[in-house]
Amino acid sequence: MSLVGASKQREPIRTDRITAQGHHHFYATVEADSAEITGSCIMDNTALFKTLKSDGHLRVDRAEIDSLAVTGSINATHLTVKNMRVHGIIQAQCLKVRYGQIIMKGICRIGRINSVTIEVSKGFALKKRLICEEITGKTVVLIHTKANIVRGNDVFIGEHCEIETLFYQHQYTIAHTATVKQIVKETLQ
Repeated sequence: MSLVGASKQREPIRTDRITAQGHHHFYATVEADSAEITGSCIMDNTALFKTLKSDGHLRVDRAEIDSLAVTGSINATHLTVKNMRVHGIIQAQCLKVRYGQIIMKGICRIGRINSVTIEVSKGFALKKRLICEEITGKTVVLIHTKANIVRGNDVFIGEHCEIETLFYQHQYTIAHTATVKQIVKETLQ
């Protein structure tokens, strides 16, 4: 399926490949093996992709994606991803990611992150910060992050982080420009 210009797709879509350029609005479930989106795309219902590449602005309600690459911005309610790379801005209520990398180009807000490995770094932008209620992962690497709770086996709290409570199982490192109010060693049960 190839879309150019502007469109509104009201019926459920199941296809091998979607290529969309311009502004597109999907009102029903979208399912594809691969999708490449350039411009802006809104998905009001469930989105299921093996591979999704977005250059521009992407807004989804619920998505399950094997491999996600975003250059620009993504706004989601519930996002479940195996491998993710966001180079830009991410806003989400809930992010479940096996391996994730966020290169911030502005203010990012995520309610909860649950991951195996999550790495947050800064891109070239004056205002860059991840604001998050809770971040959980086996390996957690953060910079410019403000979070109430960070929990992990191996945790690196990098420059300009503000963390209320850090829970760790194996080891942690805190940069001298970071603030962590409480540190708790958790034991395996």
